[in-house]
Amino acid sequence: MSNTRILIVDGEAASRNQLRKILIDFGNLEIVGSVSNCRLARQKIPQVNPDIVVLDVDMPDTDVIQTILDIRKSYPDLPVLMLCSHNENKNAARVLEAMAAGANDYLPKVPSSSKKTHAGANFADEILAKIRPFCPSPVKRRKNGSARITKTHLPQEVSAGPSNEQPKNTQPRSNLTNRDKKHYQIDILAIGVSTGGPEALTKLLSGFAYDFPVPIVIVQHMPAEFTGILAARLNTKTALAVSEAQDGDFLLPGKILLAPGGRHMIVRREQGQYRIHTHFGPPENSCRPAADVLFRSIAECYGPHSLLSVLTGMGQDGFLGAQKVKASGGKVMVQDEKSSVVWGMPGALARADLADQILPLEKMSKKISEIVWAGRSYTSSQTPVEFSA
Repeated sequence: MSNTRILIVDGEAASRNQLRKILIDFGNLEIVGSVSNCRLARQKIPQVNPDIVVLDVDMPDTDVIQTILDIRKSYPDLPVLMLCSHNENKNAARVLEAMAAGANDYLPKVPSSSKKTHAGANFADEILAKIRPFCPSPVKRRKNGSARITKTHLPQEVSAGPSNEQPKNTQPRSNLTNRDKKHYQIDILAIGVSTGGPEALTKLLSGFAYDFPVPIVIVQHMPAEFTGILAARLNTKTALAVSEAQDGDFLLPGKILLAPGGRHMIVRREQGQYRIHTHFGPPENSCRPAADVLFRSIAECYGPHSLLSVLTGMGQDGFLGAQKVKASGGKVMVQDEKSSVVWGMPGALARADLADQILPLEKMSKKISEIVWAGRSYTSSQTPVEFSA
């Protein structure tokens, strides 16, 4: 069985050594290089042929974003994971910028106090959970012989970096008029996404017209310091209004609410209106916010008028909630394997035959728009959209 070859790029020698010590405790992980800046990293990649590049997002006197763009141009399939210190808001925007440039995900940076303790072992597991979707071979602990981690999809297509500013979709659906609420088919779009989410959300949401007729609620697995910045960034990429959800927010047509990091988000019906409620309940699927928590509330409040879209992400969060939505008569659309960075969350639904449709990301905006507009127009040219696989 071949090893997963990892190149570490970090300006601090102590940080490089700490990460190396953590990774070598796992079988089939091989550190093939450890360098202090991006210039050396660009030289090292063709020499050591890594499977994964781990790159510190906050290295002074070096252009990390340009390095990611260069890697994407020369090595479009090479996963790049960003190292980011815990609880440092100053790096959150930079991480999102790096992911927009083509980085695949981010890792928590090893604290200087991390030792071979129970807490240190948990931190090591957190790092490995981030790395394992990009490993071409299964990984197991070298010392305690724990169970192997199942191989996950290796990305086949990675963006070559951000394009020029994406124009907002300002064209109204002018041929869809005379809307009648009694005939609405879909009243809400709920999205669950994890690894690869920021770029996937940018592409999906930028495809919606400014008069999108239903509210959109999103769970993206991210720490609290990231979600507000992500919402602000997405707000510049779509014709719709995007914000980080606050407790008590109303759900309104065309309004996009992103679950705040560190809190679950649910929908409640109160006095005939739908509102957001956030809480600090226990994590589900090791996540808070969790898509399962949101989806269950969607099933309860909206039933057959629900549409779920499950995008790229590691694990199976959203699976149980999607079952509830399906049982209530709602619909589920998932991203296909080829366009996903990690086909964990959408793949689990597809394999269980819970997905009404499996589509590449570039086709999802148009199809979702067709579905949510169906039944809202009585023009002779408008026919109901069939939701088929």
